[in-house]
Amino acid sequence: MATSPRKKPSRLLRDYQERLERVFAETHAAQTSPIPIVTADSAAVSDIERPKAQQSDSSVSAPASTAISAETLARIGQAHVEIPDGFTVHPKLKQLLEKREQMSREGGIDWGFGEIAAFGSLIMEGVPVRLAGQDSRRGTFVQRHAVFHDRANGKEWLPLGNLSDNQAKLWIYDSLLSEYAAMGFEYGYSVERPDALVLWEAQFGDFVNGAQTIIDEFISSAEQKWGQRSSLVLMLPHGYEGQGPDHSSARIERFLQLCAEDNMIVANPTTAASHFHLLRRQAYSRPRKPLIIFTPKQPAAPEGCRFVRGRLHQRHVPPGHR
Repeated sequence: MATSPRKKPSRLLRDYQERLERVFAETHAAQTSPIPIVTADSAAVSDIERPKAQQSDSSVSAPASTAISAETLARIGQAHVEIPDGFTVHPKLKQLLEKREQMSREGGIDWGFGEIAAFGSLIMEGVPVRLAGQDSRRGTFVQRHAVFHDRANGKEWLPLGNLSDNQAKLWIYDSLLSEYAAMGFEYGYSVERPDALVLWEAQFGDFVNGAQTIIDEFISSAEQKWGQRSSLVLMLPHGYEGQGPDHSSARIERFLQLCAEDNMIVANPTTAASHFHLLRRQAYSRPRKPLIIFTPKQPAAPEGCRFVRGRLHQRHVPPGHR
């Protein structure tokens, strides 16, 4: 049967309309579909290029040992009695300086010096250390005393600042009274400085509430969301000692609830030896993970620690003699 000449224009019109629809669909798809982003980062997350400092931080390793030599410990202790000429130390703090030098040789290392030994040994090995927090130079519980002030003219002295000629930098800052701003800055600093040990310390552990957003959105989840690694250390004083509802618990349960898929490490060291080795391990472990440390508010254990074969060990005290 022959095709009616009257139907031919309708077929042409339909064909033309189908072509228009096809071109429209193709154009719409090109404009609305995601366009692949070309990046030099082979491990980019959702086409987002990671910071350059992160791109070179993909190794997997753990320190074979966190021990230091007796000579290194002695040098750290000796630095505390090398008081600069003309510098006036408070008489009570001078006793502390002499005690630290003695502990470096004879043992009985307390919490404060155990931590100082970790910092000092790391910077002697070329690892920069940065600590910030409210009252962190002295320590809220008068345990650290990392920076001394001349009682006559206000000049500062950092005993760990002159351990060796080629040591790394040590920064210790008393921050403003803002947990959110201070912790957020230190988190960002740790992201960009994979070579450094970066720490933020709360004045009291539960003051960390003021930076809960940083913890939830960055510290606990940034690696999963953006492939962004951080080795930031949070030191949160914790203990029930009658100081009131907002000076006691560091809310350990909150951090345990945030733990998943190896996203961070939560630790509760009870001795200066554990704290010393924990900090040194954090500086060298890869891949980097945030570390949450619940520190004691009465850290000076009377028995102290002894130094054996490059390691700090807690002394054994028989029951009933504490």
